[in-house]
Amino acid sequence: MADAQRSTNATRRRLDEFVVLRSLGRGSFGRVKLVENERTGRRYAVKEIMARGPEAASRFLLEAQHWIDLPEHPNIADCYFVRAVGERIAIFSEFVEGGSLRDAIDGDAVHGPGTGGA
Repeated sequence: MADAQRSTNATRRRLDEFVVLRSLGRGSFGRVKLVENERTGRRYAVKEIMARGPEAASRFLLEAQHWIDLPEHPNIADCYFVRAVGERIAIFSEFVEGGSLRDAIDGDAVHGPGTGGA
């Protein structure tokens, strides 16, 4: 059993000390994955963005820094840090269970049942 588990773990994609556990979704700018720090066990939602040129990369990095600098708020996922992964920008943010914001909106979790999202 341990050999099978090692084989499965060896095939998982890695981001430095992070192991990619699964895909969480994709959006217009990139894909989001759930990763876990092998040393601490802490989990993050990581959005990998392929910037189209240095100017776009600078804009993404500036926006990520603004997100990191936001004060804590119960309705905003925290952004912790950003890394370059090859030609991609990886944004490490708080992993929140329960699906995407779109899932919550479509399921009336934001506005409440019977409000029609208005």
